[in-house]
Amino acid sequence: MCVREGEAIGSMKIDAGYLYRNDRLSVIHIKADSAAAFDPLLATLIKRYGAPRALKRGKGFDYAQWQFSDGRLHLTRTGSLVIAQFAAGR
Repeated sequence: MCVREGEAIGSMKIDAGYLYRNDRLSVIHIKADSAAAFDPLLATLIKRYGAPRALKRGKGFDYAQWQFSDGRLHLTRTGSLVIAQFAAGR
């Protein structure tokens, strides 16, 4: 497991963790403590992976999900906490 705290994506500070199993990426976890991080991350992921399979927007909560053959990528905002997480399928 590799953990990186205080990394920057543009002007946003993030914490990131990566886990490899059997020499394959298994989990990515990115956390940003800013509600403003959701929209730039969403735009970046849409540009890279296309429209999300699910997208829900609400007061105090946003969610997007992408489905891949080897796992799912979730982007969630609850209050000011934004988390992006990829988990490989089993």
